[in-house]
Amino acid sequence: MVLGLFLIDLSIMVAAQLKRKQENLDIAIIEQLESLTVGKTVPDLTLWLDVEPQLGLQRAAQRAAKDRIESETLHFFERIREGYGYRHSLFPERIKKIDANNSLQTVSEHIATILRQYQHWFKP
Repeated sequence: MVLGLFLIDLSIMVAAQLKRKQENLDIAIIEQLESLTVGKTVPDLTLWLDVEPQLGLQRAAQRAAKDRIESETLHFFERIREGYGYRHSLFPERIKKIDANNSLQTVSEHIATILRQYQHWFKP
């Protein structure tokens, strides 16, 4: 048996929010484009590390110089978070929300707990 595991950190959800911001597109248009481009090819599991935008920006500033995305306004990140929340409301069974306002240890434990539920994916 061949097992494939695909990990990404920038999903359709973020790309859609970026596109909406740039072109003021309605979410329905984004959903139609998504349907046309990826169809039913969606992740089996998405881990959403939900963090208050202000805290996320503070953490990013401690790591390194701001990149193009991190230079956006707080309002931009609030909209991105809303987009994730919207998608989570549509697909709660596959989008797992993790409170990333907590410590790294707590967040890591929550991720490990979720992944243990899917450990059958990793056994031949």
